[in-house]
Amino acid sequence: MSPVARRDISRMNHKENHHMRNFVIAAATLTLAGTASAQTLNINGACPGPMDVIGSGFTPRGSVAILTGGGPGSDVMPGGPCAGGTTNLRGLSFITTIPADAAGNIAASPSIAGGLCGTSVQFLDASTCNLSNRTVFGAGSLTGSYQVNEGPSWTTDPPTYSCVEGCAEVFGGSAADYVCSTSGSRVDHSSYVDGWGDPAYCSDPVDHDFKQGVTYDCGAAGCSYSAYVSDHSCASVNYCYSAGAPAVDCDPATEVEYEGACYYLDGSGGVCDRGYTLAPQSVLAIIADDFTGKDYKNAISDNCCIAHRDQDIEGQDWGLGGSCNAPGPWPSGPTLGGAGCTDLMLMNPAQLTLCMSM
Repeated sequence: MSPVARRDISRMNHKENHHMRNFVIAAATLTLAGTASAQTLNINGACPGPMDVIGSGFTPRGSVAILTGGGPGSDVMPGGPCAGGTTNLRGLSFITTIPADAAGNIAASPSIAGGLCGTSVQFLDASTCNLSNRTVFGAGSLTGSYQVNEGPSWTTDPPTYSCVEGCAEVFGGSAADYVCSTSGSRVDHSSYVDGWGDPAYCSDPVDHDFKQGVTYDCGAAGCSYSAYVSDHSCASVNYCYSAGAPAVDCDPATEVEYEGACYYLDGSGGVCDRGYTLAPQSVLAIIADDFTGKDYKNAISDNCCIAHRDQDIEGQDWGLGGSCNAPGPWPSGPTLGGAGCTDLMLMNPAQLTLCMSM
């Protein structure tokens, strides 16, 4: 597969497709506008932790969807009025929606969980289907860099390397320890590679985990590509950043950690703390038992059915048993159908609510 073909991907699992149906999208536009110059996004700060998110050029008081991905790509929106439009992400996932102000601007300082550090992010104007530029939640520190042609000579038929594999070869460890960039100041999940008979990607970046072929000297133009090989005098620089971010620090008394995010239950009537957003109830199939011994985050609930992100489609199907609506710690976690909660839609002032860190 060529680097160009590799970037032309359109993948979305069933869970992500379901999340996309929750977009609040007003316009019936079927084609995204790509990276639109009118919508800008800047993210600054150390990750994990509070980061400054500044956006502009969106529909005044409109809804803006936060999309993330593993790096640059061309994943396609799977549903809704923007279905079929191409993003600038691969491994596309929907996080949440946030409102723009009266001037079409966004200014927030959410606390970003460790699991999102180093991931690409793009904002979607849900009224126009226009996309912002793609940027990255802060990754780990810069480990170092290497030139593509510092690798072994092509005449020795060396193994091919992706950029992250090249980082491991140069600096030690494994490919999973690194993310790559073509910049020494920010992570773009891109890299330069050289190809047998094809030096085009020495100047045109590809994904940071791209390579082709097992060994390099394969004898035909475009039959192999490597980010660490001496061929064509390719002196382009790949930058290696540490992929590992500090583990998320969840409150042991009230929160459950899962895949880099902190989850909590609270009697908050569908409202989450700053830096948190409503979580899907589907995650309870994995983490429900971990709430045993936990307590409310801030306030005791007045109803035991759990409000969550996807309830407009799924209803409320999880509830906290006999220990609900009273001070914790809880002797057991939520259960499917617990407290008689099956396909309900309740929102009392202190409705039990499931939240997760952003």
